[in-house]
Amino acid sequence: MSCCGITLPPLDISEADDADEHHQLTLERVEDELFVTLHHPMTKDHYISFIACLTGDKLQLVKLYPEGDASCRFKITGAGVLYFYCNRHGLMKAPDFRAAARHTPPQKLHLREPDEGDREQVMAYREEFLAISSRLDGTSALDKYDDFGQWLANIRRLKDPATTPAGFVPATQYLALDEQEHLVGMTNLRHHLNDYLLAYGGHIGYSVRPSERKNGYASQMLCMTLEKAKERGISKVRICCDHYNIASAKTIQSNGGVLEDEMFDSSDGMLTQRYWIENR
Repeated sequence: MSCCGITLPPLDISEADDADEHHQLTLERVEDELFVTLHHPMTKDHYISFIACLTGDKLQLVKLYPEGDASCRFKITGAGVLYFYCNRHGLMKAPDFRAAARHTPPQKLHLREPDEGDREQVMAYREEFLAISSRLDGTSALDKYDDFGQWLANIRRLKDPATTPAGFVPATQYLALDEQEHLVGMTNLRHHLNDYLLAYGGHIGYSVRPSERKNGYASQMLCMTLEKAKERGISKVRICCDHYNIASAKTIQSNGGVLEDEMFDSSDGMLTQRYWIENR
């Protein structure tokens, strides 16, 4: 990188040390904003020059000044990393802000099918998962689409039995949104089962975005998707999860899931728990 024809030297990045009292942050999450306060001197000879939030390919940066406040707020657009620059100690990386306290109670969700107006939210959802190499279950292979329009066209083809590709079953894709229409999760309802889905996949797949986990949303989403299944006359629902995924198993059990057995899935090397839910 260069500026005015001068090559700029790279900066070394230090991790913020928990034992360093001058470089501690307080993170408060309120709805879709992250409030950041850095407990650091702001004198003329020792101060924080900026705080930056990097999410995917987007950078938000707030310039700070001596004798001012070492605080700012950022719009949350996905999983990311906070950086700040101390004029004495250089560039530093803050802890993962996904652990920031949530100061609004979990909200009631609703399901609806995606449309053209959801481009930004859906692609930000995708980036949040890819940033931490997390699986995008229940999203109709969203991770394989960097073009929203192509993904939307594909889920519409999958919904119609007349256009469902060979080897697939008809399915309906849903977005799970909170009261502010913020995308919290996704869920996918397969209208019937093929051999693979009966063994390992089930009628329903779902995911909750990493920054919204531990708020009980998975259970809400599964409950609502079971209602959608009931509307289609699916009275006995197969649902599966990986053996190690204790949180998902609890979600299934809280919605009436009864464990049938466990089977090894050679396609991904995972031991799969297989449940049935009576859905009458």
